[in-house]
Amino acid sequence: MEIFIIIEEDRHADTQVYPYRREDEAVIYAQHLAHVNCDDPAVLLDEAGNILTEAMKEEGWVFYCRYNIEGDSIRVVRRELR
Repeated sequence: MEIFIIIEEDRHADTQVYPYRREDEAVIYAQHLAHVNCDDPAVLLDEAGNILTEAMKEEGWVFYCRYNIEGDSIRVVRRELR
């Protein structure tokens, strides 16, 4: 079974993970978390910092967003439930 895991990495807090069954629901919640944590909305609009590279996609990433200038971020990754 395929699952989607939200990984919230903040240098000032413990890493949080949230599992989801559906990709669309995981991405919507990840976007919500990014907006809640963001100090400067311009950071969320910085496309250069939020683009998935081919390497990221190969690792199963389906969403990535930095939400501040320190590099804290949220990503959604696709994984196989074992």
